[in-house]
Amino acid sequence: MKTLHQLELDDNVRCVVLTGAGDHFMAGGDVRQMHDYISSHEGKEIQRYFLHRIHDLHPIMFSMRRM
Repeated sequence: MKTLHQLELDDNVRCVVLTGAGDHFMAGGDVRQMHDYISSHEGKEIQRYFLHRIHDLHPIMFSMRRM
Protein backbone atom coordinates (compact mmCIF):
# COMPACT_ATOMS: atom_id res chain seq x y z
CA MET A 1 0.00 0.00 0.00
CA LYS A 2 2.90 2.33 0.70
CA THR A 3 4.15 1.96 -2.88
CA LEU A 4 0.66 2.51 -4.31
CA HIS A 5 0.31 5.67 -2.24
CA GLN A 6 3.69 6.97 -3.49
CA LEU A 7 2.70 6.27 -7.10
CA GLU A 8 -0.64 7.97 -6.57
CA LEU A 9 1.07 11.17 -5.41
CA ASP A 10 3.63 11.25 -8.24
CA ASP A 11 2.31 13.43 -11.09
CA ASN A 12 4.98 12.00 -13.42
CA VAL A 13 3.43 8.52 -13.23
CA ARG A 14 0.91 8.06 -16.03
CA CYS A 15 0.36 4.32 -15.83
CA VAL A 16 1.24 1.44 -13.52
CA VAL A 17 2.05 -1.98 -15.00
CA LEU A 18 1.78 -4.92 -12.62
CA THR A 19 3.62 -8.09 -13.57
CA GLY A 20 4.26 -11.32 -11.76
CA ALA A 21 7.59 -12.93 -11.02
CA GLY A 22 8.41 -16.55 -11.65
CA ASP A 23 6.63 -19.18 -13.68
CA HIS A 24 3.37 -19.44 -11.72
CA PHE A 25 0.49 -17.22 -10.67
CA MET A 26 -1.12 -17.67 -7.28
CA ALA A 27 -3.63 -15.21 -5.88
CA GLY A 28 -3.55 -17.12 -2.60
CA GLY A 29 -6.03 -17.14 0.19
CA ASP A 30 -8.85 -19.34 1.39
CA VAL A 31 -11.93 -18.22 -0.57
CA ARG A 32 -14.39 -19.34 2.12
CA GLN A 33 -12.39 -17.55 4.83
CA MET A 34 -12.21 -14.39 2.68
CA HIS A 35 -16.00 -14.47 2.18
CA ASP A 36 -16.59 -14.78 5.93
CA TYR A 37 -14.19 -11.93 6.63
CA ILE A 38 -15.60 -9.60 3.97
CA SER A 39 -19.08 -10.26 5.39
CA SER A 40 -17.98 -8.92 8.79
CA HIS A 41 -18.20 -5.21 9.69
CA GLU A 42 -14.40 -4.84 9.75
CA GLY A 43 -14.13 -6.61 6.41
CA LYS A 44 -16.67 -4.27 4.83
CA GLU A 45 -14.75 -1.22 6.05
CA ILE A 46 -11.48 -2.55 4.63
CA GLN A 47 -13.19 -3.47 1.36
CA ARG A 48 -14.54 0.09 0.98
CA TYR A 49 -11.08 1.48 1.74
CA PHE A 50 -9.37 -0.65 -0.93
CA LEU A 51 -12.06 -0.02 -3.55
CA HIS A 52 -11.70 3.72 -2.97
CA ARG A 53 -7.89 3.50 -3.23
CA ILE A 54 -7.99 1.42 -6.41
CA HIS A 55 -10.55 3.74 -8.03
CA ASP A 56 -8.32 6.78 -7.45
CA LEU A 57 -5.12 5.23 -8.83
CA HIS A 58 -3.46 5.99 -12.13
CA PRO A 59 -4.46 3.61 -14.92
CA ILE A 60 -3.23 0.10 -14.18
CA MET A 61 -2.26 -2.56 -16.71
CA PHE A 62 -1.76 -6.20 -15.80
CA SER A 63 0.83 -8.09 -17.76
CA MET A 64 0.63 -11.88 -17.96
CA ARG A 65 2.91 -14.21 -19.79
CA ARG A 66 1.29 -16.89 -21.89
CA MET A 67 -0.49 -19.57 -19.92
